[in-house]
Amino acid sequence: MLQSIHITNYAIIEDIALDFSDGLTVITGETGAGKSILVGALGLLAGQRSDVQALRDNSKKCIAEGAFLVKNIPDILKIFKENELDYQEVTTLRREISPEGKSRSFINDTPVTLNILKQVSENLFDIHSQHETLLISEKDFQVLALDAFAGQENQVSQYREFYREWTNQKRLLEELRDKESRLRQEQDYLLFQFNELETANLLPDEVENLEKESDELTHADEIRRELGAACGICSRGEVNLLVQLKALQQSLTRSVRFKPALHDLLSRVDAAMIELKDISGDLENTFNSVASDPDRLTLINDRLDLINRLLKKHNLRTTGDLMSMKNEIQNKINGITSIGTDIEHLEKKIAKTSGELHLRAGKISKGRLSAAPRLTDTVHKLLRQMGMADARINISVTDIPGDLLGKDGKDLIRFLFLPNKGGEFKELSKIASGGELSRLMLAIKASVARSMALPTLILDEVDSGVSGEVAGKAGNIMKDMAASLQVIAITHLPQIASKGDRHYRVFKKSDQKTTRTFVSELSGDERIYELAKMLSGEKVSDAAVENARVLLS
Repeated sequence: MLQSIHITNYAIIEDIALDFSDGLTVITGETGAGKSILVGALGLLAGQRSDVQALRDNSKKCIAEGAFLVKNIPDILKIFKENELDYQEVTTLRREISPEGKSRSFINDTPVTLNILKQVSENLFDIHSQHETLLISEKDFQVLALDAFAGQENQVSQYREFYREWTNQKRLLEELRDKESRLRQEQDYLLFQFNELETANLLPDEVENLEKESDELTHADEIRRELGAACGICSRGEVNLLVQLKALQQSLTRSVRFKPALHDLLSRVDAAMIELKDISGDLENTFNSVASDPDRLTLINDRLDLINRLLKKHNLRTTGDLMSMKNEIQNKINGITSIGTDIEHLEKKIAKTSGELHLRAGKISKGRLSAAPRLTDTVHKLLRQMGMADARINISVTDIPGDLLGKDGKDLIRFLFLPNKGGEFKELSKIASGGELSRLMLAIKASVARSMALPTLILDEVDSGVSGEVAGKAGNIMKDMAASLQVIAITHLPQIASKGDRHYRVFKKSDQKTTRTFVSELSGDERIYELAKMLSGEKVSDAAVENARVLLS
């Protein structure tokens, strides 16, 4: 239930705060005073498109804030949990529009996306204006109205979740089949590529190792020549390093007896002698290991040619890249078999979901078939009250051809209308006048009001085309609706305004610089005068005042 609303800097509203209660609240005022502007501000809380042109003062932001009692609304609690919002029994929705046109949304002072604001507001209130009366001709509204009257909105909502899952499964199945088809077409080429890489038997860092070996074999003679010279210097020549170092060692050994301080030098020479012998041995071994091997060099170059050809072919840099590519190809080949298994599993899952959908759709269809005549009778009674005794509505519930399912189930639902005796039922948009549509919409809204979980209904001049005694009947219908939910009606008819439990008057004042909208709650003589003015115009007669008293009584 809407408890209060606070609007600042919106259109010709500078700053307005209103409190609301349950029952029927009526809002009246002259054309252009700003009645529907209040609805526009509520529309911001419903997530409707914001427009910077609506700002009264372009240097300040516009704020629309509403406080709602959300206790005992299960879907609200679910939304709060899913989005990790702090739950409060009195929840505040706020929308801000900056002078730059940026829009921000808040729930209990926590920033939220516009989509979350919409999800919450859709469970709190419904705005219906005279411009939306044409919605009655649309399929979605007709389905919603019939399901609400049948009391199966939750079942339909659950069906739609299953339906979304089912359509997603079917989409995924098509994607898998397309992927399998593409892979099947590529399979021979993939096998060729894999076998080519598998036969190559590549190793990590193989190119670098082969290039080093090739370089050594190519320069084997040069290496042996230089190593031979090194061996001669170290140990082979008549006067080599080992001989000279041995002589140095002997000289120091003879001298150390007389000069003990030479002990350190002798130890260092002894160590150098050991190291030089190791170096000499390693040089000899290396010299003996280096040999020219033309056959091996040919094998290495052939191998490098193969690897480089593969690298160039696949536009890669290393053998590691080629090995990774081989693994990817193998995964694709394995994936062909895997996709086939996935397709089979998904087909079974789709068949199971389809069976569940048909079962649920059948139950929903039974509910609609049962509710359609009852809703028809209820609407007919309300239409008679509003002066349309001969009008008839026909609610048709038929199967979708081909035993197909849609997002709303297995049914095609159509509301057909016959405004007068004779003739034949036709689509609402083709046969009903504006006034007839307004009364029909009010009758349908009133019929489903008790079945809907929605706590607040806002009617913005839906009494278009209605007057006199019929207007009084329409007011009674709104009054009856307000017994089960909060109804806020913006009206220009005194017969309807007199039915309100609370009455607000919207008016505007202008000075030399600006025009502002104000709202005041009426009671007692103020309310009588307002109704009398609505009856007779600016010049209020005694008869109009008396008539207003009668209306209120």
